[in-house]
Amino acid sequence: MYGGAQGDAYEAEVTQEDGSKKSETIDEVNNLLLVLKGEDSKIPTGHGVRINSVKYMKVGLKVENETYKAPCSDGTHDIKVAQTHHFKKGSSAACALEREGYVIICLCDASKPEQQSALAANAGAGAFYWLLGE
Repeated sequence: MYGGAQGDAYEAEVTQEDGSKKSETIDEVNNLLLVLKGEDSKIPTGHGVRINSVKYMKVGLKVENETYKAPCSDGTHDIKVAQTHHFKKGSSAACALEREGYVIICLCDASKPEQQSALAANAGAGAFYWLLGE
């Protein structure tokens, strides 16, 4: 369920505005950081938000100061997350959660009701509980 952005920039075919394709350098981490800073417009055209080389489309607006039910081995904990962003690609979904300068990325199969992006965010909150406590 957990995924990650590739730390090193890489070359990928990017569709241009005229429909042609061009090899460009993709920097997944930088583009995700731009989203987290609210600077989506600075992401180069055609790059989108890519996680593990998969290009996702941002779904909805940033969710701020959301409290998630984190499933943990010692019970369920309410974990407040500074911001959450949801992404989708076909039947795959992803969410990026930020708390105290850390970012957790969760991937899920959006075609299965038990693994929707919002529920994956609960799992991400569980990772924050493990990492930072309540």
